[in-house]
Amino acid sequence: MTKAIGVAGLHKAFGRTPALDGLDLGVTTGEVHGYSRARNRSPGRRSSPSPPWQRP
Repeated sequence: MTKAIGVAGLHKAFGRTPALDGLDLGVTTGEVHGYSRARNRSPGRRSSPSPPWQRP
C-alpha cells in the first residue's frame, strides 16, 4: 500500500520545553488512526475537577 500521510523528524517545542523530538509517522491508504487527550488540559490551567478515575 502507499502512504497517504507521512512525516519524518518532526520537532515541536513550546518555548524551551520540547513536546516532540524527532517524530516519524506514516499512515498507509486504508488505515485509520486516532489521537485522544484528557479533557483539553494544559499545565497551570484547570477548568474543572478531575473525575475520580483520573485523580492521583
